[in-house]
Amino acid sequence: MSFTVKRTLSGIQKQQLNRLKRTLLEGSPKYHYDVPVIAAGVSVGFDVFTQFPRAQKYEPLDSIIIINNDVVNISVELNGAGGDLLIVPAGTIREAGRSEIGAIRRILVTNDDAVVAVVADMIDIELWRAPEDINSIARHET
Repeated sequence: MSFTVKRTLSGIQKQQLNRLKRTLLEGSPKYHYDVPVIAAGVSVGFDVFTQFPRAQKYEPLDSIIIINNDVVNISVELNGAGGDLLIVPAGTIREAGRSEIGAIRRILVTNDDAVVAVVADMIDIELWRAPEDINSIARHET
């Protein structure tokens, strides 16, 4: 960006430009969610930008890691009906990025066990926007 253009930007515009540049290079902060108690066969969901209002300035969040330290299998549905479904067996870690899932706006966690409930705080979910790489930059060019 040339010096004359940068000089004409307001303070807020400079701040937004700096945030965009930092997001492109480093990605966003990670947003952490502890899954609460979920009865057998029940689902619990949330809207990402309602749960994490500060994440709106980094949207779209496009990476997720789910750590299932519980003894029950769960499934995580992203973006409602017709969205991506991630199966996370007991005692495993599941990670998915932008090439696999795209933008994340809503999450629905389902306890797949028929008898045992999910114990609170035994399942962790982290969301973030990954830094741009050469492939993602090329996909945005039109």
